[in-house]
Amino acid sequence: MPIACVVVLCLAGFQESRMVDQVPEGAVVVGDTLRFSANGAKVAYVVKKGEDRHPVTGHVLGKAYSRVRAPVIDASGTHVAFRAFTTKRSGDPVATVLYDGKELASGDWIGPIALAPNDGTPAFWMALGHATEADGSYDFTPVQLVFGKKKSTKWQSVDDVLAPQFSPDGQRVFSVGTRDEDWGVVSLDRKGTEEKKMGGHMLEVWPSPNGREIACTMLDLSNGGPDADDPHKFYIERRALPDMEEVLGRIVTYDSVGALAWNSDGSHFAFKALSGAKLGVSVDGEEAKCDWEFVDELVFPPNGGAEIAYVAGKGCKLDEKLGWQVMQDMVEATGGRWCIVRGAQPGAEYDGVRLPAWSPDGTRLAYAAKRQGAWRVVIDATESKDLWDEIARIVWADDGTSVWYGARRGRELWWRQMEAAPSGK
Repeated sequence: MPIACVVVLCLAGFQESRMVDQVPEGAVVVGDTLRFSANGAKVAYVVKKGEDRHPVTGHVLGKAYSRVRAPVIDASGTHVAFRAFTTKRSGDPVATVLYDGKELASGDWIGPIALAPNDGTPAFWMALGHATEADGSYDFTPVQLVFGKKKSTKWQSVDDVLAPQFSPDGQRVFSVGTRDEDWGVVSLDRKGTEEKKMGGHMLEVWPSPNGREIACTMLDLSNGGPDADDPHKFYIERRALPDMEEVLGRIVTYDSVGALAWNSDGSHFAFKALSGAKLGVSVDGEEAKCDWEFVDELVFPPNGGAEIAYVAGKGCKLDEKLGWQVMQDMVEATGGRWCIVRGAQPGAEYDGVRLPAWSPDGTRLAYAAKRQGAWRVVIDATESKDLWDEIARIVWADDGTSVWYGARRGRELWWRQMEAAPSGK
């Protein structure tokens, strides 16, 4: 499940429900790769034709690759980026960044791509070489953080799951890297100035929307080194910006933590917590009630409120062993019963739910829900009459009177409107 991105914006000029485009004939959309821009003007996805994968932006079918990851569309809806992979005749891998339809960069390995919130400049980790291990796997090293035309110094290993995270103004990008088994936060600005703060075993980093702090997932090494047989705990640590030296707080340890979300002004935060093979959500460091098989898509209202909404499932099966990996949206969860939790209150159950989105005033929730193989939009307890094979984006109109959503039915790709009842009705 993708992590939800809540955008509230003026939708003037896109006030009519319409079919945006059609999937190319003979192509099949690869699951969970459909993406719409926040105004519905742009759509991008990955298709399968035979054994090949192709990136598609609008009606343009890109060249064939052996693998293509789901696209990333920037906040303005102007820029689209894909990660694509091929294999040389020698068996060596080649990874490529596709940016607005052009091959921007290639390396032996490229990590998840992030696009700057102000102008869509791409940032990603790129390996400059690789070694083949005894079991046939690849060790990609050294690695550099790329931000536009600037590159960091070389690192041995990095966060290869979470995309680099931008400061609110898009002028600085953050991630995690290691040298000689010493982990730390790495940042790179638009001028190419690199900053780092080493120490502790850091796994992920999230800058606050207020620009004054970062939060890091940390491995508790009190039972030994990171490769020791003893089980480890994880915790969240907050550090002050700009120098990342001052520790602002350390949250109680769990079997695993991650996927932290900030509210719009950085005054509140929430994260996933794993305890006793069950997941829950901690808000502002309060103890998490871990009684779900899976939780995902943590979303605060856009008005600066502290009430959290998230996806939760019971009776589902995960494709990953328990550990910090279950914090990531790369985990597939199947079966079970699913709902949207608002605060501490679970909502109606479905075969699947996704994309929770708050109204601009923080009083109502919209989300996508699946029943008997068909998806529909739900606003509070009201379900849309239209049913879909897939729903990929939900955005509230800035006046809170309706939601817009991107969806697919067969080969047809639609941008549709659903009216919302007035608040309190």
